Amino acid sequence: MAFFASGQAVPDQQLVPRELIREETWGEIWRADLRGQSVLMVAWTTPQGDELFGEANAFLKRWKDLAGSTCPHLLRILQIHEGAMPYVICEDPGDMTLREYTASQKKGVTPLEQARWGKHTALGLHEATTYDVSPVGISPDSIFKNPADNENAWKLLPIGPGTSAVFEQLANGKYAPPELTLGEGDIRQLNPDSFSLAWLWAEIIRQDFDSALPARAHAIPYAALGYLLDNCFAPKGGSYGDPRMTALGVERWIKNDAEKDITGAREKEKLQNRGAIGNAAVGLASLAKRLAVPVLILGLIGAIAGVIYWKGDSLNPMKVTYTTKTPMGLATLYYQAMVARDPEAIKQYTNKDAAAQTFRMLKQISDLERDGWIDKFSSASPRVSGSGNSRSSEAMLFTVSEEAIGICQLQLQEQNGEWKITQVFFRALVQPVP
Repeated sequence: MAFFASGQAVPDQQLVPRELIREETWGEIWRADLRGQSVLMVAWTTPQGDELFGEANAFLKRWKDLAGSTCPHLLRILQIHEGAMPYVICEDPGDMTLREYTASQKKGVTPLEQARWGKHTALGLHEATTYDVSPVGISPDSIFKNPADNENAWKLLPIGPGTSAVFEQLANGKYAPPELTLGEGDIRQLNPDSFSLAWLWAEIIRQDFDSALPARAHAIPYAALGYLLDNCFAPKGGSYGDPRMTALGVERWIKNDAEKDITGAREKEKLQNRGAIGNAAVGLASLAKRLAVPVLILGLIGAIAGVIYWKGDSLNPMKVTYTTKTPMGLATLYYQAMVARDPEAIKQYTNKDAAAQTFRMLKQISDLERDGWIDKFSSASPRVSGSGNSRSSEAMLFTVSEEAIGICQLQLQEQNGEWKITQVFFRALVQPVP
């Protein structure tokens, strides 16, 4: 459970946490309000986080002096608080994290937008290296889209700059190169952030930051780009890829090789699909021969079975039944009730506070629909994280035209074997223009 609570001011400060972006073993990232200004708050709320802050503090102070004009891809630190519960307040660029943005692109992040992200993230890492606040330690929750500045389209949030410990704690060590895990290599020469960048790129392509990392051979489907990132996946001469050279390489890829790479990847996918269909046809013919049934009849049976399986409804024998006995089941039922605008079902899945928060969210969505700012709200893509009898869930909400409406976060609590939603946080991604 998060240390800070939405809407409750930090003691003796005019800082009000508003939306929890991520909670990890080291601490929390929040969107917050500071005297009416939207800001980001990074708080080290655990014993591990306290140690991380102690190691990073000198680098955070240096980051504060440099970010902005000198290092435009590093988010500016506005305040550093070194009390019993250390936290920093940073500028809020006003848009989504990498995780949120990727989830909002229902058809996937385009290869050119991936390249834009890769170039600007690498430039941020280069700035950090040049001015001695590296390594940065990056994750899908510490990279923010910057809609107001195309020249610096993505910016980096400081979690534990200058430390190796940040790689062990950020995302549970998922983006840490093997050398750091084994306690080997000089962190100043290793360029460990380049390793993280390469694997984050692979996860953007898959639209999945929660599963285990894929096999290296299948990480990047674009031939020339994969060759460019090879040094980021594997070190050469005791160092992963230089961030500046990576940024320059990505820019050249956009100009010279992107179109060919994208076309080649699509053709390869088509061939693989044809191969799968061909294998299925061979298997169908073989089965028909063994059963003495004409291929056409067997194919018709298979087609009907496929329709029954995919269309679901009352005919689908494999249809999943969701219950409130699991966190994901509850989250799914909750969003089904929201789409149906079913107040009684919503009350069944929530406590009193969460129900009121849900109805306010639905009114906000309905107002956007009524005034023509969005199409009809139709679906959500929930994920659940955490352990024990308290979990959190995050979902992107979509319209019928697959436009992202906003991000909804839930706090879930187990009570006597049943799960209940206790808090609901919503941030609209579509804002009416006066």
